[in-house]
Amino acid sequence: DGVCYDGGPGSESSFCPFGTDCADCGARYAPPPSLPPPSSPPLSPPPPLFPSPPSCPPRIPPRPPSFPPPRFPPRTPPWPPSFPPQPPRPPLLPPYPPRPAQPPPSPPPPSPPSPPPPPCPPSSPPSPPPPPCPPSLPPTPPPTTPPPSPPPLSPGTLCSNTCPLTRRGYNPINDGVCYDGGPGAEGDYCAMGTDCADCGPRRPYQPRLVSLPPPPFSAGGRANVTTPKPSTTRGRTFTWIAPSAGRSAGLCVLASGGRPRIVREQWLASEDDCRAGCVAADACVAYEYLVLARRYSVCKLISAPAPVKIAPVMSAVCFVKVASNKR
Repeated sequence: DGVCYDGGPGSESSFCPFGTDCADCGARYAPPPSLPPPSSPPLSPPPPLFPSPPSCPPRIPPRPPSFPPPRFPPRTPPWPPSFPPQPPRPPLLPPYPPRPAQPPPSPPPPSPPSPPPPPCPPSSPPSPPPPPCPPSLPPTPPPTTPPPSPPPLSPGTLCSNTCPLTRRGYNPINDGVCYDGGPGAEGDYCAMGTDCADCGPRRPYQPRLVSLPPPPFSAGGRANVTTPKPSTTRGRTFTWIAPSAGRSAGLCVLASGGRPRIVREQWLASEDDCRAGCVAADACVAYEYLVLARRYSVCKLISAPAPVKIAPVMSAVCFVKVASNKR
């Protein structure tokens, strides 16, 4: 450990025997055998450092102390009475005279006998029972005005309160929150038009689906998606190209393989509205349009950098915006 412990020169302690810590102390040489002590005559005891004190003379016993005689003779009890004894004090009030004995109470006098009750008069014949009352007629209810009927729904309008209960028994009908998945709804638990008490009448929404063939790609590996026509706004014309060698059926993907940055996302919009929003936004360089379950659509406007390839998805398209001219 770098520390010498054999007790030799330069060691820190003598924990180890001499020469047994060679790795830290180095080689040691055994000391020569010790010589026997030389013989010498016995030494006389050394003289005392201090001379012995002289002997003290015998102590004289102390004299008993002599006190002066007392000035006054001690007083011996009992003390003489200083005042003559006083006679006992008379009582403040005379004693109460004894209470005279009361005579025993006399018994009450006997009460006279009560006279017999008078004889009952002859009973009159019982009166005949009253005639029965005629049956009472129920009160006539006041005339009520029927509630106004709701206006008739236009053909094709959905309005019913048939949304089922949740798993925990909660009734979503008439709770002030819309759950049919339409515009302004908080969720899509109920089917479209089945939460009319909270959402109002609905029209069946049919999103514009992308015209894709059953397989997403043909045998040659190219998508069979029609390229949109050029768009013109504020004197500028934009064309739409596929991000990956003419293939546009799928989700937009960057060159690094990640997803692009989304500028704005809009649900329940058509593809024409999605394309028009990308043309109106200067920060938009491409758009992605996706249809879910053939009921809901989502439009995503993408900012730079522009996507260069796609991830194959059946109901999605991706197009890059390119300015063709500038006036």
